[in-house]
Amino acid sequence: MDTDMDTEEVMKVTGAVGVLFLEFPPNIPIVKLSYVKATCSNEHQRHHFQNAIINFWHLEKASGSTVGHCLGDLYQRLGLSVTVRGGTSCKRKQDLLGYANYLNSSKERPVIRGHATVGLCDFIKEKITDRKCSVFTVFRDPYDRLVSYYFFTRQVARKRSSGDQLALILNETIKQWIKNSGSSVWKAFSNEWKFERKDNGKEKCIDLQHFETTEERWPTIDEHLTEIANNLDKHLSFIGLTEDLQTTFQMLEEVYGLPFVEVCSDMHVLQGSYELTNATEQRALKMSAKREIMEDPEIQRLIQFEVLVYEKAKEIFEAQKKVFLKMKRSR
Repeated sequence: MDTDMDTEEVMKVTGAVGVLFLEFPPNIPIVKLSYVKATCSNEHQRHHFQNAIINFWHLEKASGSTVGHCLGDLYQRLGLSVTVRGGTSCKRKQDLLGYANYLNSSKERPVIRGHATVGLCDFIKEKITDRKCSVFTVFRDPYDRLVSYYFFTRQVARKRSSGDQLALILNETIKQWIKNSGSSVWKAFSNEWKFERKDNGKEKCIDLQHFETTEERWPTIDEHLTEIANNLDKHLSFIGLTEDLQTTFQMLEEVYGLPFVEVCSDMHVLQGSYELTNATEQRALKMSAKREIMEDPEIQRLIQFEVLVYEKAKEIFEAQKKVFLKMKRSR
C-alpha cells in the first residue's frame, strides 16, 4: 500500500467534492473514507456496494446511449434477468411503485435508467427499506452537448416526421431550438410529482412539472440554482465525463464491481454524423454551430446553469480520478 495515501490526503484531495470517497445523502456513498485503505490491503473487501440498485440518469448526448447499452450488455453477459427500466414519466414512476416489492425481495441487481431519474432513489427509499440505491450520470461540455443534440433531433425528425411538421423542425435554427427545448439538466433536477389515492384505493401519479416559457425552460442563476450546482455531490453518487469516457468506465468498474472496461471500452452508440456522411463537412458544420452559440450573449445567459453544473462536475471528476489513479498505483 502507498504510505502517502492516508485519510488526511484523501480528505485534502477530495474535499467537499469527493463523491467517490465520502458519504453524502440522499444517495448511498459508493466508497467511504475507511474503505480507501481496505481497498489497498484487502482485495476481497472491494465492491461492497455490488448489490445496490443502480440508477443511471441519462443526460441526452452525453454518452448516455453508450452507457445504457453497456449496462444492458453487462447484464446479458452476467445472465441477469433484470436489465434496464426507465423512470422519467409519471407512468414509469407508477410502474416503479408496483415494482417496489420485487426490488425489495429480489437478490438480483436492478438498473433504473431515464432522462430525469435524479430523485428516484429517494422515491424508491420511501417504498423500499432493504435495498441501497445509487444514482450516477455522465456529463459533457454544454456547448458540445447542445450542438450534438440539435443535429440528433433533426435526424430523428427525418425518420419520424413529415410534411409541415418536418419542415418546421428542419427550418429551426440552433438558437431557436435551444430556446424552445430547454435545459435537460434543470428539467432533471426540477422533476416533481405526487401520488394521490383514487376512490378505488389505487394511487395515481400526477406530474407537477411544466415548462411553458423560455424563462421556465432556462432558469436564471440564483442562490437556489447555485446551491444545486455546489452540492452536486449530494445528489449523485458518481459522476463521469464524456471527454474522458475510458477513465469513467474504469472508475465505474471500481465502484460497482462490474466489468465495464471489458464490455464497454470500444462501445460508441449513436456517435457520429446525423445528417452528413462526409466527416470533414460534419466537423465544420458542428464547429460553426458551436461558435455561433458561444458568441451569442443570449444563449450564454440561458445556459449559465448548465455551464455551472458542468464546471462543478469536472471538479468532482478530477478529484475522483486523482484518488482513483493513486489507489491503482498503490496495489
